Amino acid sequence: MFVPAGLVVRVPRMLNVSGDVPGTVADVFGQARAAMQQQDWREKHVQQRPTMQMLSLEKDGREAVINVMERGGAVQVSYSLRTPRSGQ
Repeated sequence: MFVPAGLVVRVPRMLNVSGDVPGTVADVFGQARAAMQQQDWREKHVQQRPTMQMLSLEKDGREAVINVMERGGAVQVSYSLRTPRSGQ
């Protein structure tokens, strides 16, 4: 791949990733919640329903949202991470 000299790569402020995992919505959500607490993320908002659970967190100016839901017989996890603006 051609990369011109002096290219500056910009990382977006918002990163989104999703995928399917084994387990149940409740189990995967519990694992995610415990892991984020161990990493000192602070919970901002939690929403829990039988087929969808959402966790919104913040740490050091960053914001993260984790959604765990049933989708087509599988458990789907989606992550969104927003980085701080420059200068924050």
